[in-house]
Amino acid sequence: MQAKPTYVVDADKLLSSHPKELWAYRELFLLLVKRDFVAVYKQTVLGPLWFFVQPFLASLVFMVIWGQIARLPTTELPPLVFYMSGIIAWSFFSNCLSQVAATFLGSGPLFRKIYFRA
Repeated sequence: MQAKPTYVVDADKLLSSHPKELWAYRELFLLLVKRDFVAVYKQTVLGPLWFFVQPFLASLVFMVIWGQIARLPTTELPPLVFYMSGIIAWSFFSNCLSQVAATFLGSGPLFRKIYFRA
């Protein structure tokens, strides 16, 4: 019986690849980004336009609820910029967290085969 290979991932390194290697695979990176973008927005009526429309509509709702009804101040920023920046930051954080969780759950068998050391 053949022994299974052992892979060691060094947790001390911030970036394990050299920038030259990352640049060499830029086409693959762009292809994967395009594939994910199309996969997410292909089934929607508005398509990729929804990527921009959804935060704008959410900001308008926040402007009505928090700006008009609750009368909360938005410092010296225009209300649309204030709420849009918060929604974009929260959406980025939320999507990153859910994607990381999905990656760990989907790659469970792979992680069981790799030895991590700190």
